[in-house]
Amino acid sequence: MSDFSRMISSPAFIKTYNTIQNGQAMGNIFVENPTDIPFWQHVVNAVDGSRYKVRPISKEQAAGKRTLQKRYAELNQEFLVAVDSDYDFLCPDRHAEAQEMNNNPFVLHTHCYSRESFQCCHHSLGAITGILYFHQQLPSQIHEALIRYSHVVYPALCAFSYLHNKNWQQYSEGEFNLAVRVSLGVCLINDELQVNDDAIIQLQTQVEAYSQSLHAAITDHADFDSFKTILTTRGITEDNAYMFINGHCLQDIVVRPMLEKIVVVTRRSEKNSVAQMYPEPERLKTKRQKSNEIDNYYKNERQLSTLLSNGQAFVQDAFFSLITAKLDAIIH
Repeated sequence: MSDFSRMISSPAFIKTYNTIQNGQAMGNIFVENPTDIPFWQHVVNAVDGSRYKVRPISKEQAAGKRTLQKRYAELNQEFLVAVDSDYDFLCPDRHAEAQEMNNNPFVLHTHCYSRESFQCCHHSLGAITGILYFHQQLPSQIHEALIRYSHVVYPALCAFSYLHNKNWQQYSEGEFNLAVRVSLGVCLINDELQVNDDAIIQLQTQVEAYSQSLHAAITDHADFDSFKTILTTRGITEDNAYMFINGHCLQDIVVRPMLEKIVVVTRRSEKNSVAQMYPEPERLKTKRQKSNEIDNYYKNERQLSTLLSNGQAFVQDAFFSLITAKLDAIIH
């Protein structure tokens, strides 16, 4: 390690530098890339917004988790890192980096797969669907569909994480992600915004076949049962298993299609109501104007990407509380 590298991880240097830059002594929390800053700033603000400055570890757009892992040995109370847990939390013995993430008191991690997982939690979805309408909100079963999905993937998650923890190279994340992936173009709610039972059944058949192949490789069932007990003590249940699949997959393949379905159905209902309000041919111009208002509202005011990335309701989630509890313990 260079003298400069040692210096920038020095508590005295960090405090002095941040005092000059920010007018007060603050520690640093380094994250993988700049897009992670808002999430981890919510964590800091929930504990003590004046205690740490959240920064990207590199000027590169996406330095990556590996860049942070290289600094684990240097960490201290003034020099923290914050990472997505990926499968390191479920599988703490899969490799040395996972062990370090779980055991190092100065590593903050999401306690579920990633920050994108929080953007898809029930609290976040409730906040989004609560404003995802122009005139009148339509009831939907998006929460019920997500719970059904979660129950389907839970047995496979348990078996996969058990085997992956023992041999992460043989039992790959890629195979698990494919097994729990909703087929392209399939949505877990239908045009009535009810749970799409056909889609759930199709997924269940797919997941069960994969899960059976994993169970065939499990020879020590007592050890497997003990592992599942550990998962339970860490807060992993049938209802929240969805938080431990790949975060981008969860957002893009599971959650976003349901939100898009709600937008399409709600907007169509609202435009139909406008058509019924102005049936007269001489009011065609007014009808078009009202219809355009609805389209522009969804286009400009209710962009799903913005709603997903800018939401803050996830601070109510139990896994978020685990993060803030660790940061609070570091500070105090």
